Amino acid sequence: MNDNGITYVDGSIVGPTLGHGDTSPTTLFLSGDYAGEVEKYFTGGSLNTWILGAETGLASDMKMCDSVFNKGLLALLYETISLAESFGLRPELMKAWSLNKDVVAHASVKNDRLNRSARKADRFVGEMKEVADTLAACPALPAAAATEARDIYARLARFKPDGVPPSEAAIVAAILLSD
Repeated sequence: MNDNGITYVDGSIVGPTLGHGDTSPTTLFLSGDYAGEVEKYFTGGSLNTWILGAETGLASDMKMCDSVFNKGLLALLYETISLAESFGLRPELMKAWSLNKDVVAHASVKNDRLNRSARKADRFVGEMKEVADTLAACPALPAAAATEARDIYARLARFKPDGVPPSEAAIVAAILLSD
């Protein structure tokens, strides 16, 4: 219950869009006193549910924690391939990543995540602002990485989900374009 006496359940969705053939799970995180009541409406579907506790806000906090890593790491990958491009090494870096299954970048390259996520970048701009605000509220942690990730996604926001899939070269060109 909030200060105004309103009862609510906090929820956040983490994972790929349902129905796009992705094998990764999509999870609806719930928190609040009535999370169990809400959860029952989602049982039996393709969306996993996970109750985090009675404290409202935990589901939103889970989303921020997931985004700090997954969207932050993805922004770092975009920045890295753009740096490699500026050195004339992008094809070699991408090949090295595709061959080395032990590097974190391998999964993103293998699953064409760089291209798929570029078409959702306009959505990620606002999400990374929320992440930066969340980090700023925790004085022990710097928020700069989230702010920089937001800037990367802002450069990619020209690519739209229903538009033509951008090439790797177009993605890099958008990132290297100075404002």
